[in-house]
Amino acid sequence: MGEESNSYQKLLLKKAFEIKRIVEEITSCAQKKKKKPYFPTGFPGADIFLVKLKPSPDEKSFLWEGREGEAMVKSLERLNIPVYKAFGTAVWKCLNCYDNCPFLFRELLVLEPEKILVFGKGVLQGLKRDLQVEIEWEKGKVYSFPFTSIICLPELKNALNDEKEKLYLWQQIKNFLRND
Repeated sequence: MGEESNSYQKLLLKKAFEIKRIVEEITSCAQKKKKKPYFPTGFPGADIFLVKLKPSPDEKSFLWEGREGEAMVKSLERLNIPVYKAFGTAVWKCLNCYDNCPFLFRELLVLEPEKILVFGKGVLQGLKRDLQVEIEWEKGKVYSFPFTSIICLPELKNALNDEKEKLYLWQQIKNFLRND
């Protein structure tokens, strides 16, 4: 067991180092564009990958720290899923900067998540390009691949403002994360 634990610790350190390097590159990219960077947040060994299109205005420096992040934390807690099992990011890492960011694919390669929650149609376009898979956005649709599962969900910020949509969203998340 000790050798297995040691290997896992080495893997986590490698993943943490790679994420740190991505954060440094996000910072450099944002500085060149004179934009404020927003950083992914979460545990490098996370099994659940939360991805939205862009930062929200209520986030200060880290993605998923505002209203959307609080809602996801509550949802995970209700499902008895430790928060450290999740990693949150966005396709675009700067507010009001919609360039083709190369970071999402690299985050996926580093983390190798079991489950990917895609919040919004725009996110899926980036994943299709990066993963080179044929997937079409359909609300609630689940795609299973040998390496991961993806669910298409409505944009979280919009769903939080509509009770019917919010109920649908949480039901989909619950079913997807509990389905093993």
